[in-house]
Amino acid sequence: DIYHYCLPRRDTIITFHHLLMCVCHYPVGHSSGALLAGAGDAEWVVWLSLVGYTSEVSTVLMNYRWYLLQTLKADWIGFGVVNCLVVLSWAAR
Repeated sequence: DIYHYCLPRRDTIITFHHLLMCVCHYPVGHSSGALLAGAGDAEWVVWLSLVGYTSEVSTVLMNYRWYLLQTLKADWIGFGVVNCLVVLSWAAR
């Protein structure tokens, strides 16, 4: 995302967001860091990180939906499927 979106558009806010997320999710990969970040409960911080990553699924679907809106010239059943998946991914957040 940083290479393909942030740098070409010079979007410093989103770049900061991505760098901050890397710093915040880094401790989850190490047991001592997860224990510290989870205030003594390593499983809690792993769950929290998992929720954060799965909430990004809707972003991919919304970007694909936008792409389809820009490029489709005729009706296509896949567009309806993508719309349903977008709604489900938002509801699952």
